Amino acid sequence: MTLHSSDNTELAEFRRQWQAEVQAKTQAGPSTQAASEEAEPTLYDSGILKQAELSTQHRDALTLYLQAMSYEQEGNLGEALLRYQRAFKLHSHVDNLYRKLCTTKPPKSTATRVETSQQPVETDSLAEDMIRLHLTGTAPVPIHSTATDNYYPLLPENPLKPSYLASLPTELCVVILRHLLVLDQASLGKVAQTCKYLHQLSRDPLLWRWVCELTYSSPALYTPEATASDPSETLRVPSCRTSSTAALAWDFTATESVLNGLDSKTSHSLTQHLVKQVQQDHRSDWRRMYMEKPRVRWDGAYISTCYYVRQGRTENTWYHPVHLVTYYRYFRFYPDGRCVKLLTTDEPKKCVRQLGLNERRKGLMQGHYTIRNNLLHATLTDPTRSHITFYVELRIKSTGRQRHNKLEWLTYSSFDTIRAEDLTEYSLDNFQPFYYSRVRSYTS
Repeated sequence: MTLHSSDNTELAEFRRQWQAEVQAKTQAGPSTQAASEEAEPTLYDSGILKQAELSTQHRDALTLYLQAMSYEQEGNLGEALLRYQRAFKLHSHVDNLYRKLCTTKPPKSTATRVETSQQPVETDSLAEDMIRLHLTGTAPVPIHSTATDNYYPLLPENPLKPSYLASLPTELCVVILRHLLVLDQASLGKVAQTCKYLHQLSRDPLLWRWVCELTYSSPALYTPEATASDPSETLRVPSCRTSSTAALAWDFTATESVLNGLDSKTSHSLTQHLVKQVQQDHRSDWRRMYMEKPRVRWDGAYISTCYYVRQGRTENTWYHPVHLVTYYRYFRFYPDGRCVKLLTTDEPKKCVRQLGLNERRKGLMQGHYTIRNNLLHATLTDPTRSHITFYVELRIKSTGRQRHNKLEWLTYSSFDTIRAEDLTEYSLDNFQPFYYSRVRSYTS
């Protein structure tokens, strides 16, 4: 009995102690929880989070992450787990961001950063040297953009892997985009889809003004006399509908003078002409002008697929074979006003990369072209028949897929200098329109 009573006494004493501890935790629970929510961790006290340049979403994720850490230290794992989940939903690498902020020193004041960013002398000289490296003879454009301070910040997705592009000044990024436009204009749209910063940078007005001046300074699109009241009369392109032999004198002296590069007077005249045109016809939007003003694509070829039916031979009278023959016409245009045209039965994958001025093959013709409004005029000569000059008139059109990717036939004629006859016009019944196809590289 004595042993049994001693066991009951110890059990009762353990129960009283356990109830006292539970009652103490229950009374102190709400106050401890409120105190933990109001207290700010060490990262707040140091001022790093307040001075760090973070977006609202990243700042909220860090706040939840710090609260979860404080709950975990107190032993409240349920609240800590909930806040960890909410923090990682807002930012998948919030733990790496926390470590980076704890290991870095607090940033300097805003005034210091503004003063250091307002020193563009070396950047401008570097940018101008890069422009002259590959683009000599083009009209100079100011480097600075009027909206430099309004760009979105370029923040890396993973803080442990910083973006080197973010350390470059905006002026130098614009120069990089200019070189990209020279190499491949279609890549600018892909670059604009990467982030908000590059999307906004790709809409820079000075960038598109530079593109327009580079594109429309081509001899095929502009000559020093183009500022006249009627630019379509600059080169006096002969109409294929007339029979006058005197009108066949296609004057390319102005074009040849521009091939060596634009001088300062011509560059100033070109700038005034384009500025006036963009204000009157394109709502002072250079990007809209580049999209709407007719032009041809230089980074590919225009292909026309044609068919005709040919009767076959047979020994039986009750069987008449019919052959469907497919042939192609190719047009490639150059920025200096020259062009090549090829008529062949070879498929595009076999011959499109060989289109060039140095290529010598049957059916290849070379010549010059000009564009006035939406009409393209070209004169072509065949090396095997140099006494015959061919005249082509096409209309530049756009489809639902791309801009300026279709050339529609208007007239096609020829003139023989030996016979000195009138223009010989050809029927366009079997002529199909040209459609643009991008060519990544040429072998000639």
